[in-house]
Amino acid sequence: MFGTLFQEEDTGPDGTSVDGPSSVSGQPDKRRSSNKLCGLRNQGATCYLNSLLQTLFMTRELRDAFFKLDREQLGEVEGGREEDIRKIPVELRHLFSRLLLLNTNAVSTASLTDSFGWSGSEVVQQHDVQELNRILFTALDDSLVGTAGSLLIKRLYHGELVNQVHCQACSYVSERRESFLDICVPLANAHTLESALSIQFREKESLTGANQYHCSSCDKKVDALKGAVLSQLPQILTVSLLRFQYDWQKGERYKEIGRMAFPEVLDMSPYCLSTGNNVDSRFELFSVVVHRGSAHGGHYFAYIRDSDELGAWSRPSEASTLVNAGDDMDLTECNSPHEVLTTVLSQLSKTAPSQPTTADKLSKILQQQTGMSWNKRFKPKHGPLMKFLQSNSETFFLSESGAISLRGNFTSGTNATLPTERAKPAASHVTTNSDGEITVQSPAASDEAASTATQNTADCWFNFNDTWVSPVDKDVLEGTFMGKESAYMLFYRRRNDMGSYSQQQACDAIPGHLQLEVAKENLDLDEQREAYRVAVNTIKVNVHHARDFCIRHAVAQRRTGTSCHASVDRQQGFSRLLDAMEKTPEQVSSVFVVQPCPSGLHLLQQVHSTATSLADAGLMAGSDILVFDGTEDFARSDLLFGEQHCPVEVVCRLPGNEDKSDKSTTDPQRPFSKATTVLAMVAVFCQDHDQQLPPAITVHLKNEKQQRLSLEDAAITLEQAGFTSPTSISFVTEEASSSDIPVAKVQQTITQKSVVVENYCLLGDGADRRSSPSTVGIWATKCIYLSEGITVGDIKRLAIEGDSATDGLRLREENVTLLGPPVCDARLVADLDWPDGQQLVLEAGKAPHLDEMVLQFERGRELNDGRCYEVTVHNSQTVQDCVEAMCLLSNLSGSDWHLRKLNWCDDPAEILDEPLATIESTGVRNGDTLLLLSGSPPARGCIRLSVHVPTSMDFSGSATETGAGVISWLTSTVSSALSLGRSLSGDATDTADSAEGRPSRSESSSVDSPVCAPTAEQAAVEVENAAQSGLDVATAGRSEEAVSPYTFIATVDVKRVAKVAELKESILALPAFSKLPSGELDRLRVRHLTDMQPRRIFRADDTVRSLKLVSGSNVLCELLDVAERLPTSSILLLARRRNQSTRSYGDAHEVVFNTQDGCTASELKKCIQEHFHLSAADSGIHCAKHLPDQFNWLPVLDAPPPQKTPAAGTAAKGKSKKQTSTPRKPPSLRNSPLYLQDGDTIGFKVASDERTATLKDFRTADDEMGLQRLEKIKEERRAARKARQDDGKETKARRPEVGIRIVVPQYQQAS
Repeated sequence: MFGTLFQEEDTGPDGTSVDGPSSVSGQPDKRRSSNKLCGLRNQGATCYLNSLLQTLFMTRELRDAFFKLDREQLGEVEGGREEDIRKIPVELRHLFSRLLLLNTNAVSTASLTDSFGWSGSEVVQQHDVQELNRILFTALDDSLVGTAGSLLIKRLYHGELVNQVHCQACSYVSERRESFLDICVPLANAHTLESALSIQFREKESLTGANQYHCSSCDKKVDALKGAVLSQLPQILTVSLLRFQYDWQKGERYKEIGRMAFPEVLDMSPYCLSTGNNVDSRFELFSVVVHRGSAHGGHYFAYIRDSDELGAWSRPSEASTLVNAGDDMDLTECNSPHEVLTTVLSQLSKTAPSQPTTADKLSKILQQQTGMSWNKRFKPKHGPLMKFLQSNSETFFLSESGAISLRGNFTSGTNATLPTERAKPAASHVTTNSDGEITVQSPAASDEAASTATQNTADCWFNFNDTWVSPVDKDVLEGTFMGKESAYMLFYRRRNDMGSYSQQQACDAIPGHLQLEVAKENLDLDEQREAYRVAVNTIKVNVHHARDFCIRHAVAQRRTGTSCHASVDRQQGFSRLLDAMEKTPEQVSSVFVVQPCPSGLHLLQQVHSTATSLADAGLMAGSDILVFDGTEDFARSDLLFGEQHCPVEVVCRLPGNEDKSDKSTTDPQRPFSKATTVLAMVAVFCQDHDQQLPPAITVHLKNEKQQRLSLEDAAITLEQAGFTSPTSISFVTEEASSSDIPVAKVQQTITQKSVVVENYCLLGDGADRRSSPSTVGIWATKCIYLSEGITVGDIKRLAIEGDSATDGLRLREENVTLLGPPVCDARLVADLDWPDGQQLVLEAGKAPHLDEMVLQFERGRELNDGRCYEVTVHNSQTVQDCVEAMCLLSNLSGSDWHLRKLNWCDDPAEILDEPLATIESTGVRNGDTLLLLSGSPPARGCIRLSVHVPTSMDFSGSATETGAGVISWLTSTVSSALSLGRSLSGDATDTADSAEGRPSRSESSSVDSPVCAPTAEQAAVEVENAAQSGLDVATAGRSEEAVSPYTFIATVDVKRVAKVAELKESILALPAFSKLPSGELDRLRVRHLTDMQPRRIFRADDTVRSLKLVSGSNVLCELLDVAERLPTSSILLLARRRNQSTRSYGDAHEVVFNTQDGCTASELKKCIQEHFHLSAADSGIHCAKHLPDQFNWLPVLDAPPPQKTPAAGTAAKGKSKKQTSTPRKPPSLRNSPLYLQDGDTIGFKVASDERTATLKDFRTADDEMGLQRLEKIKEERRAARKARQDDGKETKARRPEVGIRIVVPQYQQAS
């Protein structure tokens, strides 16, 4: 019944999985954070186990009692038998000692679960933490039998209650005593823990009538009172809140999320028998196990009070920002991107407070200080850098200029108090004497710095969420009283048992042999971290000697010799670099970091001898350095220096050389600083080649575009003009104007699992596989029975069975009508999770290796040839390498190309704008289809939008002959929408493909042809055919000859921080708008095309970022007759008046609905009445929103009726009470269920025009026909599904219901 009740579905605090392997391969576990507490790794779905184990660990009485157990009694004797070792308490002791002393952020529970007898499948099955609590304590009781701890669980956790029955006739009391491990509290009829306990232990149940009690004293049935009372309380009181229930009427489980408040101090005396002793019955809360989720899945974590001061508590607001954020933090070891970025930005705010930090600069510093780029280290798990910064806006601030900084409370100089001993992790300190003996010292004793502020331990609460341990305020406990994230188990400790305790006492309680084991583990971890640090920070640089170079055009060009390599630790200083080059300080005068360019080497930065680390000097893996030793024949001052003077290679096509067929004639070329002006560059070419200064030049850009520059305006630099290496210029001399399958039973096993392989090699070019004759060749399909350990390559060999060699063949999954990516031959079938009867396809082609992926790509725009190419790439190849391979395969020349992903509906999506990133780190997976487009990707900080205009738009700026411009287009579009249930705009995918380069069916039609609207019956037939073909019903019903009402004209690049005015200026600068009058931005309306439907209008106050536009978004531009400045509070609607006699609607009117006075139904009706100039007699207006995908209308309802409540000071019980009406606030139409937005169609009718019976009817004849066809399609689908289930071809997968089991051997009495 509760098979999938506790299926885990949660993530960590930063949106990632709460556990998992390190993002850097081979990286050792990082050290503890500043709070000094250690987490537990999640093995798959063991969050319930981790929450309980952390509670037991923080229970001092249990932890110290386990450490006091005798090793010999636990079977840990030298030469003893392994079966005599009591594994569960032994592993629990090891786990507790590691949680106290091991210098790591999280400890594994694998050894403990192995002692339970659990296999790999049991750690991925989540269970109830209350059930685990009982079973684990039973297992501990069985494991400790015959030892000094045999009564440990009973002494700490077991209490006793008395069930009593009071005879009302003779006052005889019948008592039955029973032991309890926890108190189960139902949530019904109680909202506080005290009231629930009162119902359970203070209220009596009356046994009367048919339920009379048979009294042994009276020897007859009598009236009686039945109840229960606590007679003995344990030291640790466990309370289980029964939140998971089962509804027997509905036949489904549910979670009770009602309020159940619980106190910090619980007085149990009202619920106990009065014994007269002075035992304190007050209990103090120290642990709350929380369940987050529903009855069908969730996640467990625990809030635990640090009563023993094992951790270093700090304010949560400080801990979240200052943990590990010190200048001494090792960034190569830290796995938290939040902490790494906080540390780097904090350091930059101190060293260079006046210099803005851009994303490029931050990425470069990250690579210098950590040895890895963001894309390689954090992007696969946390996404792109800018997206991560935006999602953590409470910490990081992004200005409109693109500068990145910390928020005010994160900047240096803040008065926030640092956490206690923040810089020193909570780990055991190890020393070794001359005899090699290891001594362990607790962290508290070794730390000299003590906290100056004292904190009450009652307020020191921590959140133990698997590997994550963070301090919290005790106020968070109130948030667990109710809701989906609510308390499930409560642990109280008897108050008089609390005494003073220190961390040193906790460490001293650990047995010596466990201290030595953990100390050795810490030494091993330190060695691994040091080895990892050296491996990460060891870089290889290319060494060039200045004596081998000469100066030409202020660039160092090689004349003799070759470069060599040197390996050095980038965290070391200048002296280590000299040692790596086998040089002495006297042999080297200066060293510079250089950048190779086509013309030679360019000096970027000098490596000073006083540099504390080579990383600060700008050295990274693969860097080039130029060494000056005094023997060179030129001075450093002869070279260009600095980033601002990077050379750009320019090729000059002199007059008379452009059309020459003689290839021996070469055009002159030379490098220039990118800070050189265009005029100075042209003057140099003219002086060197005896040419006159031309009036203008033509710049030939890489994307085959040309740009003409007049020398009168040529004072801009080469960088500002967009010059890159190499760029060509030319002088301008004058101003220019399946049924039965034959089974081949190869191998049969007990499981009887099989796969069906279909032979695609039989098909000819262009043949349809389902209509091809199966008589061609030897076989068409085969059923292969699977054996244990079989690989994909084995299936392929069994399928061909000697027909031919397996080279050049590969297998692919077939799912209905779709083919999956090719599968690697080395993959085990058991790892692929194939169901029984999985359909496979055998086809010609090379199978990928484990570290390869097969990608498909199409050529974009005018180069599209209708083909889909295939290429196999290595996972470590960069995006640029993939582009070059695709260009080579598709016979494309040049290097100015970029790739773009396709989303699930085959529309262009994210642009791969980082050419040096690996193809795997960009999220591309095996079998994905990419789009190869010409031109460079958008610049950093920019996005590329696809601009569309209405097909009927007149670019002269006046109204068209067919009507009033946009209104004419609007009327025809909306009329088609009401007939088809959607706008007849042609396929949305086709339009989007056309925007990004793939041809659409509408491209072959004239843009001036009218919209062809098929009848509703034709549309409904197309809907049915689409549904039977597995297509989306919402996009069906469109005529093949329908012309799109939108025309794609161009793409435009715009900055993410740009405002709408800047976007409009970029659009008006396009050639298509060249004839329009300039300066009239308010006449241009720009709106978002969502699923190729016009939606949100861009207001003047909006920015590209606030509109949440991304590269590939479609925008629609409409030219208005008058200027328009819509306020932010307005909604642009399309209103149509209904004609009841024809059951149709009139022409569409644009209505600006100003919601400043409220977005309510009454305000909407008032707006429509004013726009259509309806008289007062026509005040009875009824409105509805059109839902084209559902062929339906959603009425706009008035405000709900007022709620009646009893007035204050009402009469006594039994008398009539006066009722008062409390008016309810009318709901906003922007919210559920209408979600009113720009572009919605509102139909309205006037009460005087309609009969009363038809006031709520807004449908047209076409709507009713569409609804009938949709219902018929649903019935056919249900019938087909039922038929498949009856045939056994489709079954609903159910997770097996498995209870918790902990295997405990039969132990004998300990000696």
